[in-house]
Amino acid sequence: MAPLTEQINAAVANPDWNALADPTWLANSAAVVWAEGYACGANAPTLQCAGSGEPGGRNSRVMIARLGIPPTRAVPPPPISNTAPAAWAIPYTATTPSPTPNSIPTGTYTIKGNVFGYATAQITDNSAGTALQSIQVAYHNYVQREGMNVVNGTEEVDTTTVPGDITWNDDLTIFGQQGFGTQVTSPGGFSVNLLDLDFNDFQATGTMTTTLNGVTYTQPANGN
Repeated sequence: MAPLTEQINAAVANPDWNALADPTWLANSAAVVWAEGYACGANAPTLQCAGSGEPGGRNSRVMIARLGIPPTRAVPPPPISNTAPAAWAIPYTATTPSPTPNSIPTGTYTIKGNVFGYATAQITDNSAGTALQSIQVAYHNYVQREGMNVVNGTEEVDTTTVPGDITWNDDLTIFGQQGFGTQVTSPGGFSVNLLDLDFNDFQATGTMTTTLNGVTYTQPANGN
C-alpha cells in the first residue's frame, strides 16, 4: 500500500502567506508546527492582496496542524552543552567585534569523490576577497557515497550577470540509485532576482528543467 500523503495546510492555504523554514513535529507526534509570513503588498504588484486578516494586521503567525492521531510517548531530547566547539563558533560578549567573514580565494580546486571520480571547481571572488562572485564546476563520474548517483556535466552559479540576480547554467546528468536524470538550463541561463526574498513575487528569466526517469519538473511561473 502506498503511503498516505496530505497537504497539512490545505484548509488555510493562502497564496499571500509563505511558510518560513521547515515544519517541526511535536514531541508526541500528534501535531506539526510551522511559521508563516505575510508576503504580499506593494513590492509584489503581480499579486492580488486581500490583506493579512490577522489581529492587528500582523505579518507573521505560528501554525499548528493537529493530526487527530493518538499521541506517542514523548522522548526528551538529550542534553546539549552550552559550550560550542571552537572549530565552528567562538564565545560572544557584548564587546566582541564581529569577525571578518572568510572567502575561498579565486582559483581552481579539485574535489575527489569519496567513492569514485572527481570534480573541478573554478571559484572567482570579488576584488576585496570578501564574497564569491561565481562558481563553475565540472563533474567527472563523480560519486560521493557508495550506491548513490554518478554525476557528470557542468554547472555554474554567477552573481555578476545582472545586478541583484543569481544565474544558473546547468548541463548535468545523473544515473544510479534514483534512476536516470538530467538538469539543463536555457541558453543564457536561468536567472532569479534576489532583491526581495521576503515577498511572494517570484520573478525569473530563462528556464531550468529537471527530468528524472521520464518525469519533467520546471520552475514556478512568475508571480507565484
